[in-house]
Amino acid sequence: ELYRLTRLFGPVRQVQAMFRYDVHDATETADVASVLLRHESGMTGTLNCYHVTAYRHTLDVFGTRGNLYIDTHQHTACYQPRKCMEVEESTPLPWPLTGDGTTSLRQWAKAIASGEAAQPTVRQAVDALLPVFAAEIADQQARRVELAELSPAV
Repeated sequence: ELYRLTRLFGPVRQVQAMFRYDVHDATETADVASVLLRHESGMTGTLNCYHVTAYRHTLDVFGTRGNLYIDTHQHTACYQPRKCMEVEESTPLPWPLTGDGTTSLRQWAKAIASGEAAQPTVRQAVDALLPVFAAEIADQQARRVELAELSPAV
């Protein structure tokens, strides 16, 4: 999902995070992760992961004109326009919104077979993962992490 977020809103500039590792002792990853992202565009967003709750995989985009709700597991989407002093009903959108979720994998396979440049590039993939490492540091050191701190190390 981080790659999708960077494609929608641009590269991530800053990360703040809080994790919990003590909820489920059978996992080595964070049981609960709440990550605040600031994109270079100025857009802010949150990425929340819970390994101890019922499965739900959604992308919600909140805007000044309306909200977009996407459930990537149930393959549903709807748009809720913002109105003034009226009930704001949501309208279902047709599915799929884009592709079948395997586009990047198919593009990589084609690139390997043909010798063409792969999309996303390795650099784009690394850039999409940097917020994960920044979130770990932000949680451990209880501070905001600028991704520029990590980029020279890559």
